[in-house]
Amino acid sequence: MAEVQHRKLKSGLNLYVVPYNSPFTYFQLFTPFGGNVLRYRDPKTGKEVNLQPGSAHYFEHVLFIVPPESYGKPLEWATNTPDTCPNLRDGITLLQNNRANDVNGYTSTDITNYVFMSRVNQLENLAIMLQYVFCPFLPKDRFAEEAETISKEAGMLADKIRRKQLYQWAAQAFHQHGARFPIIGTEESIRAISLEDVLSMHSTFYTPSNMTLLVTGQVDMDKLAEMVQTTLDSFGKGHYVQPPQMILQDEPRAVVVPDNFNDPIVREDIDRPKVLAGWKYMLDPTIDIKDLIRRKLAVQFVGSALFGNGSRNRERLVKEGIDDRTFGSGASDSRDYSDLYVMADTDDPERFRKLVLDSAVQAAERGLPAEEIDYARLVMRKDARAVREVIFNFGYELATYGVQTGNPINYLASLELLTQMSEAEINALAREILTPDSFTAVLAVPKGK
Repeated sequence: MAEVQHRKLKSGLNLYVVPYNSPFTYFQLFTPFGGNVLRYRDPKTGKEVNLQPGSAHYFEHVLFIVPPESYGKPLEWATNTPDTCPNLRDGITLLQNNRANDVNGYTSTDITNYVFMSRVNQLENLAIMLQYVFCPFLPKDRFAEEAETISKEAGMLADKIRRKQLYQWAAQAFHQHGARFPIIGTEESIRAISLEDVLSMHSTFYTPSNMTLLVTGQVDMDKLAEMVQTTLDSFGKGHYVQPPQMILQDEPRAVVVPDNFNDPIVREDIDRPKVLAGWKYMLDPTIDIKDLIRRKLAVQFVGSALFGNGSRNRERLVKEGIDDRTFGSGASDSRDYSDLYVMADTDDPERFRKLVLDSAVQAAERGLPAEEIDYARLVMRKDARAVREVIFNFGYELATYGVQTGNPINYLASLELLTQMSEAEINALAREILTPDSFTAVLAVPKGK
């Protein structure tokens, strides 16, 4: 791979160009303002500010509001549109009409990201995206309407059985962390967000100094930097503004409760009990970056070696009675925690939990066998190769590492560490991850059974 280029503009915006052989170039403009961010320190006053759950997703959703057909209303009607952007229109439609592809935005635990791919008109399309992200069109008379739309969406998502279990797992696992709440928020929290809150979020989290522009593909850095700075200057965003200070979430290592088996979720739409269970693993994002990445990778090693398809431990658990058809597992991570989870339909939830926990305790005490670590490494390397083959997936991983570690290029460092981590190192971290007091299980049962 050709050399990755990085440049910081006078506005504080970080630019990264990651060369990639593709007919398309992938543009991502993101802020480290995700669903888990419910507290921050105001850079002007130094005071701690609390946000409603779902705030980051709500703003991303509101930013995508399509303006009405008539633009004849006074400019102040678009409440946060600067005088320097008098011709602002719906950015998504403009991008699509200008031959941009896969125009989208998403909010995750740590990030809100605005993206598009482009083969032609690349810098023109980027100028459009910069304008609709940094000069949001927020019409007052659509605000309440959008709140109602999102709150209904939150209610529908919360009613899906697997999502219900995930939300319950987070509530059982986290004491005070923002991860206790859904990224989308709740029906109540969304309705509590005011227009003033949204405007404050934009002025706080959507300053160039708090954002990163990541370009994966073929683009000239000098032309890119000049165009971006000129565009920011044109609507008064080219100067440096102090970004918000993130507050470390002082979350205990242990979960809140070990399970909900005495008060399970009751559902009419299932015919067998379902268990979703897992470990939370708290991380300190201020430690050495390589140590942080090793800990994130260790969770994936442990998950694949213990519960991945083809692992010896999984095969043994199936022979012990866990339903092979519904037995699943996975791992995910965020800026300051990772989690490892398993799930299955079972007529004996207590036995399922015991089998899973006993196998984890045994692995922590005796160590994962070398051949199972090799198996996990092979699976992880295969998955990484698949990611590199698709520009969208590759760019997604770069952006994720950008917000979680402060530099998108740390994703490339993680690929090197994946091959370098030793059996002893992985097993030492496995003992940290697989502690019984960081494990909680969520049971859902059929109504009337």
